This record gives sequence, C-alpha cells and structure tokens, in this order.
Amino acid sequence: MRNHEKLEAYQLSEDLVVEVYQLTKEFPSDEKFGLTAHVRKTALSIPSNIAEGSARNSEREYFNFLNIAIGSTSELECQLRIGFRLGYLNESVWNEFKDKTVRIRKMLTSLMKYLSLSGSVNGSSSQTGARSPEPGVRSGARSPEPGARSGAR
Repeated sequence: MRNHEKLEAYQLSEDLVVEVYQLTKEFPSDEKFGLTAHVRKTALSIPSNIAEGSARNSEREYFNFLNIAIGSTSELECQLRIGFRLGYLNESVWNEFKDKTVRIRKMLTSLMKYLSLSGSVNGSSSQTGARSPEPGVRSGARSPEPGARSGAR
C-alpha cells in the first residue's frame, strides 16, 4: 500500500479543498445546491481519488485514479472560471486557484508518466520490486491538524 499523504500533489490538493470551502462560503446563498455544491464536490474528489488509488492493489488501478484526479482538476478550473464570470470571485482569486489546479495537474501528470515509464502500469514490472522513489514524494507526511502547513508553498 502506498502512502498518499507523502505525495505533494495530495497535500496541495487537500489544502485546495479547504480553500475552496472557504471561498464558496462567500458565494450567493441561492447557489448552495448549484455551483457551490459542485465546486466543493469536485475539489474534494481530487485528494479523494489520489487516496483511493493509493490504496488499490495494482499500479494500473492507481494510474486510473490519478487520471480521474487530473480530470477533476480541469473540472474544478472550469467551475471556478464560471464563478469568476458570474462575479463570485475576483480575477486575482481566480488566477490563484487556476495556478493551483495547474500545479497539481502537472504533478499528477508527472507521477503518471513515472508509472508508465517504470513499466509498472503495463505489467512489465512487479509492484513489490525496488525502484526509485516516486516524484513528488516527501520524506514525512505532514500533520493532519487543521491549518497545519509544512514549509512554504
């Protein structure tokens, strides 16, 4: 079993969920079951899919869940852009969130590329065999306490 908490992409996506929840508190109340709910669910799906994929038995399943998480970053970017166009967030906030989703997407893409190149996705490498550390893996998992941060972002 892989430790998803050591992945920087997971840590950043978990931070993003908290930030999205804080941001959407400011959305109009009539969006509670509309855009607000969709944005929150989409943001939550990013770290959730990373975690679920990490717990799967095969590299192929892990790869597929990472791919779903990548799709969720694009979906979140789309939804936040709509929120920006509707005036629910200003341009600087929109750009900040866009940059974060792009950064997470690039990290996940790099991890997927690593899995593909290592041969573990197509079955040419054993899951338990020794290999170099995955990209974006930090030596220690960060504290799960609310508001805890590990280093500068």
